[in-house]
Amino acid sequence: PKGPGGKQAVKASEADGSGNSVKKNISRSEIKQNVLNNMDNALKGLRAGPYRENGEITGFRLIKIRPYNILYKLGARNGDIIKRINGKKIDSTEKLYKMWEALKSDARITADIERGGKIITFDYNITD
Repeated sequence: PKGPGGKQAVKASEADGSGNSVKKNISRSEIKQNVLNNMDNALKGLRAGPYRENGEITGFRLIKIRPYNILYKLGARNGDIIKRINGKKIDSTEKLYKMWEALKSDARITADIERGGKIITFDYNITD
């Protein structure tokens, strides 16, 4: 099946060879503690920047992500390009920050990530 942007969609088990599901549960308190309430903590061990195709921002590339960063724990890896969050394209830094704020109340978060030219959809269920 084709994913967003006409790229070949794959399951996470195909992408990382682990056979694990892309669906994960994470507690709202962990997200608040590690991400939402502390931007410095969320960015610790992470280098990322806008990813452009034909001069347009089409996502954000994770240039370097350390194992202690929450995004690494959630499955993100060096070189990944975050293309969409909850189905919305990431085409500006401003839009990314607005999405970040909206995550505080979401019960489910999906992220379309391009890895090795293929789209992987990560599906996170937020538990209370």
